[in-house]
Amino acid sequence: MTAAGRAGVFRWTPSTPCDDSCVPDRDREPVVALGVQLRRWLALAGVFVLAVPVSWLLPLLPKRIRERLASSGARGILWALGIRVVAADVPPRRGPALLVGNHISWLDGLVLLAREPLHQVAKSEIRDLPVFGGLAARAGTVFIERDRLSTLPATIAEMRDRLAAGISVAVFPEGTTRCAVAGVVLRPASFQAALDAGVPVRPVRLEFRGPDGRPSAAAAFLGEEDVLTSLRRVIRAGGLSVHLREGATIWPRTVRDRREFAARAQAEILGGATVPVPELKVAA
Repeated sequence: MTAAGRAGVFRWTPSTPCDDSCVPDRDREPVVALGVQLRRWLALAGVFVLAVPVSWLLPLLPKRIRERLASSGARGILWALGIRVVAADVPPRRGPALLVGNHISWLDGLVLLAREPLHQVAKSEIRDLPVFGGLAARAGTVFIERDRLSTLPATIAEMRDRLAAGISVAVFPEGTTRCAVAGVVLRPASFQAALDAGVPVRPVRLEFRGPDGRPSAAAAFLGEEDVLTSLRRVIRAGGLSVHLREGATIWPRTVRDRREFAARAQAEILGGATVPVPELKVAA
């Protein structure tokens, strides 16, 4: 983590140990042909051309339709990028939950949204991205200013209100990305929202893999790189898939406080959770 003081203002931001050295050597990283890359760029552009006007209509639509459109948009983006999602069947919806996962890529939230309707927590910088930032805001994203601790209680309260209103929320409590699951440390603050709303926590482990089934850093959002650099690497990647395993649901009545909530969720994520799961088709 980093901290800096200026004129009596304390700033704190989680930092990642990962950088460009985590990316496999280009000679070993599978790369698709230029024609495939071009098709992916065109498909992605097409998804955004459709998504932008639809996103402006979202506030006017019934909740169920909004949820379906948001999840369909996430599946469309993953399809355009050529990413195969291997995930557990979505469990029966028994009300809202706080979904927590390890954080590898800017794609993580899209992967969870593709599985089921939810709102996400994302760093405030996402809001400033061209096109994508506006889409995220209109899809109900809760933005957090990571370098201003004074805003954290308001963010937790907003998460609590969404959960209390029956909307599931996804958050990545590490506060930063890393290139692998090992070393995951979940910070407890966001778990307070689940406690206050009286909803369970559902831990989810995400792993990106190459065509040989081994972990891949192609989708990892590393160091200080920008989204466009990361996107180019994902577009080039061949045989990229993301694997999800969902751990046991943790109910608020079974924990003493948010720290125990976080510790148990972390153990579920690091433990790998349940059994091998079937593939989830991200597009027809």
